[in-house]
Amino acid sequence: MIAKSDRDPLDIVLRRTGALLKDIETLPGAPAMGDLAKQLVEFENRASATEVADQEARCGLFSQVCELRRRIAFSNPLLDYDKILFIKRHRSTFNHMCDQFYGTNAVPGGGLFVLSDPFGESPQLSDLLEHAVVESGRLACKPLMGGSFLSPELSWDGKSVFFAWVECTGNGGHIDHLDHAHNGHWERGRCYHNF
Repeated sequence: MIAKSDRDPLDIVLRRTGALLKDIETLPGAPAMGDLAKQLVEFENRASATEVADQEARCGLFSQVCELRRRIAFSNPLLDYDKILFIKRHRSTFNHMCDQFYGTNAVPGGGLFVLSDPFGESPQLSDLLEHAVVESGRLACKPLMGGSFLSPELSWDGKSVFFAWVECTGNGGHIDHLDHAHNGHWERGRCYHNF
């Protein structure tokens, strides 16, 4: 939250970065934070000596403190993994929270990725489906391109990734009928498939 003593965003980020540093220092297995703490004190001193009216100088300090905050956050001993699984996707055509789960609202684009060494100096991005094709079913021998991705899940042993994908093809409208046993409410190209 914003404190009464906060004069601008620089004051806020300095205060919050100090709280983050103190919190991480208390965690079991936390690295030595002395150098980062020294840098924070230097920024606090520079901020105190810089008038709030000098927006350009304070904005520059703000950016530097944000970089320091990132280094402090990534020093958290709980971040003891070396890969992050994630998807890229576009926002659905409707902004209601459940509409993202309807393939008829999906916007094509994105993918399934792993970021290796995410907290290091040179993270590496891998597209998990870059050379993959569907093995069986209606989409056999086709790559999962041009559609939209949703809900990646990792298996308990970390060896399999489960996710949903929709082709984003065909009529995007709702189909009204009473034959629910044989036909859905959307075309197949507008329904999510689990992989």
